[in-house]
Amino acid sequence: MAGLTHGRPMTGRLTTRLVVAGLLLIAMSGSPGCSKDDNTSGPTIRHPEDFLPAGTDAMAKDGNARIATDTDGLRLIVNGGYQVYTNNGFREVVEQVYSGTVGGSAASVTVWIIDVGSSENADALHRELLQIGTWEEMDELGDEVHNQTALFAYTLLFRRGRYSARLVSSTSSQDAEDLVLLFATHIDQEIGS
Repeated sequence: MAGLTHGRPMTGRLTTRLVVAGLLLIAMSGSPGCSKDDNTSGPTIRHPEDFLPAGTDAMAKDGNARIATDTDGLRLIVNGGYQVYTNNGFREVVEQVYSGTVGGSAASVTVWIIDVGSSENADALHRELLQIGTWEEMDELGDEVHNQTALFAYTLLFRRGRYSARLVSSTSSQDAEDLVLLFATHIDQEIGS
């Protein structure tokens, strides 16, 4: 349903906040985009880490991103269940943890962006990941997006083109959901640019 977020109608104030915050994130990200360098004849190759948000005033990157381009590295990052990714064309993954405050409380958001080589592989991966737990369909971004709320976590899973992204907040408050959606919107826009 268009205009709904997390099963609730989007208010004008929330929409305005997300748009303004998204524009700020994009301006702060410094992502290079897919552009031509004066010394080359082809486009710049994009990697999952190119799509990471810079953070916000209340939520900053906690250390360096972890990147894997082989099964051993993937195994270390996903900590179990890596076969679902290798079975669906895994090429590269980035994991970035953000720490700060959400709604006045300490919290973290972990972002995984996975390149699986094709939109068909991303769709197949998305279908497999949806088999774990109960997911609610959304329609705000990507080719397909779902969310899952648990007692102490909020997860958003989406795919766009050859990429799959998973964002997990350590809290399930409305503020955490809004922040995860803000980060996801930035990632989606970067992938689409």
